[in-house]
Amino acid sequence: MERITQSVCSVFLLAAALGAGGAAEDSGAHPANPPHVNRAERRAEIERLVKKLKNEVWAEREEAAAGLRKFGTEALPQLTALQADDDHEFAARVAALIQEARLGANGQLGEAVSEMLRAYPNQDAGQREATVAQLVRRAGAGAAPLLLGLLDTENDEQVLAAIMGQLSYLSPGADGLKALLKFYAHAPESIKGQVLQALAAIPSEEARAAVREALNDGPSSIKAWAVQAAQRLGDRGCLPGLRKLAAGAADEDHDLQIQAIGALTGLLDEEAGPVFRKLLDGPKEVQAAALNGLAGIHDRGSAALLIQLLKDESKKELHEQIVDAMGPIGDPGFVPLLKERLKSDQASMRISALNSLRLMNACEAADEIAEKLGDDDAEVQKAAAEAVAAFGHKASIPALKKLLSAADMALQHQAAKALANLGDAEGLERLIATARKLPQAVEEGGEAYRSAAESVSLLGQWQVPGALAVLRDLAHGGDETVLWALLQFNFDEEAFRALLKTRLLAHLERPGNSNAEMSLAMFLKHRGLDEAAIKHLENVLRKRPSNPTALDRLASAYHEAGRYAECEAAYARLEALEGVNATFFNNRAWFHCTAFSKDFLKPDLALSLAQRAVALSPRSEYIIDTLGWSFHVSGKYDDAVRELRRALELKDGADLPGRAWERTRIARSLAAEGKKDEAFAEVTRALAEAPGDARVLQDAAGFFAAQGRRDEAVDALHKCIDAGWIEVAPMELNPEFDSLRQDPGYEMALKRVKQSRDAVRKIVEDVEAQVRKDLKPRPAGAEAADENEDEAPDQMQEGDLWITE
Repeated sequence: MERITQSVCSVFLLAAALGAGGAAEDSGAHPANPPHVNRAERRAEIERLVKKLKNEVWAEREEAAAGLRKFGTEALPQLTALQADDDHEFAARVAALIQEARLGANGQLGEAVSEMLRAYPNQDAGQREATVAQLVRRAGAGAAPLLLGLLDTENDEQVLAAIMGQLSYLSPGADGLKALLKFYAHAPESIKGQVLQALAAIPSEEARAAVREALNDGPSSIKAWAVQAAQRLGDRGCLPGLRKLAAGAADEDHDLQIQAIGALTGLLDEEAGPVFRKLLDGPKEVQAAALNGLAGIHDRGSAALLIQLLKDESKKELHEQIVDAMGPIGDPGFVPLLKERLKSDQASMRISALNSLRLMNACEAADEIAEKLGDDDAEVQKAAAEAVAAFGHKASIPALKKLLSAADMALQHQAAKALANLGDAEGLERLIATARKLPQAVEEGGEAYRSAAESVSLLGQWQVPGALAVLRDLAHGGDETVLWALLQFNFDEEAFRALLKTRLLAHLERPGNSNAEMSLAMFLKHRGLDEAAIKHLENVLRKRPSNPTALDRLASAYHEAGRYAECEAAYARLEALEGVNATFFNNRAWFHCTAFSKDFLKPDLALSLAQRAVALSPRSEYIIDTLGWSFHVSGKYDDAVRELRRALELKDGADLPGRAWERTRIARSLAAEGKKDEAFAEVTRALAEAPGDARVLQDAAGFFAAQGRRDEAVDALHKCIDAGWIEVAPMELNPEFDSLRQDPGYEMALKRVKQSRDAVRKIVEDVEAQVRKDLKPRPAGAEAADENEDEAPDQMQEGDLWITE
């Protein structure tokens, strides 16, 4: 289709209001048409916006910043006077606005965008597509109105598809919704699907209606796009249309069927079971997708059919996948058949049977599983070792000890872990011995390194007392795995400084790289510096407003910092961007069942979300824990105790800190049931198992305070601070501590925790100052290269992983 060159004046009008990556796009010192002509009124408006910069809601702060950018250098006097504010995030935001105003006055950023727009009509399609990407990199979320403006002048379908791709991540809001709906009505059929994807980024009834219509009555060319959009919207109103597509039709290909099956599974459509069952007579690839779907929705109604198919030799090519599906579905009638499959001639079938029996927690099969420790296939032996440890099958200990001398190093390591989790001292001794070999293993690589590195990590995670000296000795080599393990034991300042230095260096060397800044943010959050982490994560999102990983972690940081309105908004935005999965359901449920505010503590919603998470991930102990606590805040204490004990049993047997923390939670539900003696017994045991774990001590303090045991509560709080706790929000907001607010011991504990937090902040400042001092000048163009790097976040290194609860 021929491109029509038209005026882009409307785009320039949009550009006048744009903040480029947080930078002003007005190339002059003052806007040509300021929002208030009277100088006094303009000054008053600036002062109002400056005050709004400290609003609790992040979106309000962003709106205030955008308003201030329009005033250019006129806002500099008020902004300059605020640079020394004690609020670090506020001070950083003010500093950025000052820099942007000065750059805008020099025409450096505003002119760059204006030049792109002036050149756009005369570029070929490939150049225009590149310009679209450059506008987003330059302007961040502010590029959305510019891209929408380009729709009036652009007719090349490839470029339009690129614009839609960018808009689908920028989520352009209510104004964008109107523009996209208008464009969708007359868009070429070849890109209607991409328009649906952009609409799906704006949760609204209009967007849902468009997607439903495309699923039911749209041309086949956009149905695949509509399926993706339905998933992204999480719209259960799309389920009938998706079921129809999954069932298949003569004029539709199998790929579309498979995609619809995946969408129904992701949306946990319990009514999709009959559709999936019928598809088990279809083509092989559709059969495989249907089995995955039955497993994903945990369809107990399919149990009889799966048993029948597993006995049908004509369906032999499906048998292994049927066995894999049995674990998530979890029907007790599967156990005898799975035991039989343990005798299969195929090692892969035996492994599938072992994994499904473990997933079902089929303890009645423990003896048969233990026999597989003597299997002639090392992978089968590893799966069996993991299963007997999960079942607590102590009768397996002699067989596991024989595997410590196996030829396969990975099997030796799995046996040592299993022994440790079964409470056998030889397992821990072997893990310590393997950890000692880390320096040599680094050179050897391969399985030797993997076993040594995991041994080091487990020793830290489990806080094995006899391992502390070993880790301190290994720390001289500077290996990050060792340093992280040391941080699991109490607060090791040297390890903290070393790890902080590497992350600061990576960030400061590549200030435009989102991955490096996220890594730094999550390291700070791990240490309890939530506000510092928030500052960096918000900065990442200014540059890449639709980075789901950053948004995910920002929501968690807001939660921990007690900034609940922002947390809820971040989760809503994340759902619009990424749709839903087990982790999303779990994390949002955790927020709504642990928020220390009646406005955000939503037991019914938390319980619903947690149940959906467990349905998708039935053996994840942290998700089951969330379900248990959701029952607790819903007042269903019997259910809470049951699920919290199930989470406890799913934790590693050697993970005494993790198990102890779970006990402090079980104690609360027991106490709420009136079983005070059992509750105190759980807390006493928890403190004996993990006497130096800060999280256990914090929870024990809350329990004691709630039970009126003020002295024990205050004592636990001080021990918690001694163990390295520096998070202020839980102490200030937790209603369990209300009875202690006037207690001198509590007041001293609160003062101490703030001092400890400030001391850690000072370490961060000192290390950053030293890193900046030693930093070599960057070559010209390096920051631009950073900004052009792949926008998809890298996998975080060990220790950067955020706590999913």
